[in-house]
Amino acid sequence: MNNKFISLQILRGLSALYVVFYHVYIIYMQPEYGSKTLYQDIAKHGFLGVCFFFVLSGFIICSAHLKDIGIKEKLIPYVKKRFIRVYPIYWFYLTAFIVAASLGFGYPDFSWNPINITSSYLLLPLAPDLTLPLKVAWTLLHEVMFYAAFATAIYFGRKVIWLASIWVLCIIFNFLFNIIPESTFFSVWNLYFIGGIFSYFLFSKIESKTSITLFVVSIIMLIFYTFLSEDISRIRYLSDEKNAHLHVLLIIAFSLFVSSISKMETFINFNRLKLLSIFGDASYSIYLVHSAAISLILILIKKFKLTNIFSDQLMFIIIFLTASLVGVLCHYAVERPFLSFFNNRSKGGKAAHLK
Repeated sequence: MNNKFISLQILRGLSALYVVFYHVYIIYMQPEYGSKTLYQDIAKHGFLGVCFFFVLSGFIICSAHLKDIGIKEKLIPYVKKRFIRVYPIYWFYLTAFIVAASLGFGYPDFSWNPINITSSYLLLPLAPDLTLPLKVAWTLLHEVMFYAAFATAIYFGRKVIWLASIWVLCIIFNFLFNIIPESTFFSVWNLYFIGGIFSYFLFSKIESKTSITLFVVSIIMLIFYTFLSEDISRIRYLSDEKNAHLHVLLIIAFSLFVSSISKMETFINFNRLKLLSIFGDASYSIYLVHSAAISLILILIKKFKLTNIFSDQLMFIIIFLTASLVGVLCHYAVERPFLSFFNNRSKGGKAAHLK
């Protein structure tokens, strides 16, 4: 990781933990787990971690590879780096989940259709009604799409800007008129990556003292969002017609937030909080395994009749901490060895902890 952006690595980890908190809340609400609603006022906004991830990805990719645009020789190293960062460890966790589901663990609710499984492994929306075994992987569909778009820019150069502009306009048009509501390619979620690109350019232009103002503005916008989103208790409600405008508020807020907090590293020493970057390093594993870990923990609790030992609120916290710890352990036991193995066989390199 580039130490210049240690603040983003810390925030990335905290965002991953917030997503875990959100999913404990969501899974606890399911009938098979007791239909309990706990810590709703705090937990229901946990999906904002996804919004942050998307903007952060746009910022980091721009930071690392903007200079590569138009240089065809940079395409292969870029593709290798992105592939190694996303696919091998995802395939490992996905396969483990599918095997566990085939053995009867949990409550699998995905299609075993070969096209659906192939789509899940490729992270491409090939199946008409895609049901991902790892539900959280829906974000990776957008991530891979953004990586592919950036790869196109690296190969063809700035001449593809007009194509990118048309794509963005189509997304906005689809967002306003809801023409293809379930489209991955034209989803409003893709605009968060564009916000990340804007965030990087803003970061490169603003002065350090201006970053404080932008930071305050971003926080005010996020607070404003919480007042406008009282009826949103889970992520899917954000895309309802009456709430869709909140995407615009969040894209702008997180774009300003990422650019300002990055610039503030010029006068704030975030190294004092460097220990927290452990969660940032482990954020990908935390993100991929936490839902399965939560479900497994709840199954064990139910099987061994442990529900009466602690209050529901304390059990919630125990599950949250345990699932987060499982993610960290998977990072060190599985993800890091995978990255080391594949990077040692790749010409360019070292594992990048920021996507």
